[in-house]
Parts: sequence; structure tokens; C-alpha cells
Amino acid sequence: MLLNPIVALLSNTATGRWHPILFQEAPLPGETALVRHKSTRHHTAGFTGREEAEAAAKELSAAVGGARLELAMVFDWDGVGVPAIVHFFEPATRAVAPA
Repeated sequence: MLLNPIVALLSNTATGRWHPILFQEAPLPGETALVRHKSTRHHTAGFTGREEAEAAAKELSAAVGGARLELAMVFDWDGVGVPAIVHFFEPATRAVAPA
């Protein structure tokens, strides 16, 4: 079971492909207004078009029990290595800033 999952999009700047990416809450110690999320997986092959990636993101959201969709949020990725991302979100609203 995932803790407050969020699905966003990766844009592979090297290939032009789009990848849904899943984040899971990873709380910081103590109380804070922002919520830290860490990426836990992405669609490895990706898609040629953003629309296809958004459809796959919706499927991923359903598969993990209804992750919050943040499809307007796009993270650029150079396609090298694993896209390990830490991002801070306001609870149930919009994204704030990368770590």
C-alpha cells in the first residue's frame, strides 16, 4: 500500500519521449506544511506523445488505488540513469518546489 501516491510526467529531453512517474510520500521528521514525496517508479519505455503518457498515468493511478494526478507537472529528465526525484507538495493542492 502506498502512502499518498501522486502521478506526474517525465519528459525525456534526449529522446522526446514521455513517461508517467509515481511518487510516494516520505515524510520529513517533525511537522511541516510541505509534504516530501520520492519517486518510486516510472514507465521505462515511455510514449511518443504526451496524450499517450497521460492515459497511461491515469491507468497507473487506478492500479495503485487512486493516486492523485498532477499531469500538468512535468519533470525534465536527460534519460541518463534512474530518474530519482524528491519533490515537495502542498497537501492535496499544487506542487511547490523541487528538493
